[in-house]
Amino acid sequence: MEERWRSPPPPAIPMPEGEVEALKAEQMQDAALKQCMAKCPIWDPLATAKPEDLQHASLVVLQRLARPERRIAPSLRRASAAVDAAGRSFERWVRKRQDLGRELPKLRKIIMGCKTLQDEQDAQEVDNDLEAIRAETDRARQQVQKKC
Repeated sequence: MEERWRSPPPPAIPMPEGEVEALKAEQMQDAALKQCMAKCPIWDPLATAKPEDLQHASLVVLQRLARPERRIAPSLRRASAAVDAAGRSFERWVRKRQDLGRELPKLRKIIMGCKTLQDEQDAQEVDNDLEAIRAETDRARQQVQKKC
């Protein structure tokens, strides 16, 4: 094999005194953070976030990136505006669905009350109809007995 020539490493640049201390302090903070993270449970907001919260965060990031003071291509600006409009529409739909989810249990109680009342009325009507049929059959029997 051929030996390849390597260039010598660049000479070390001496760091000013303040930068050395700042670097050491930063390394100490990193070590303290690692030690704390080893003791403490890790909390990941993305793991506990609801899908609508993640979607809202994405929409906010898009709005920040597409601000008028930023220079982006017109086609990207139009696409960003379309996604923004769709995202706001989706947020309204999610809010309406959440409101519906809060109202449905109340409506279920009302509907179940109505159903129970209707069932009771139906049972009463059936009982009345049975009584009318019994009375009719009793009359028919009595007429048959009179003829016999």
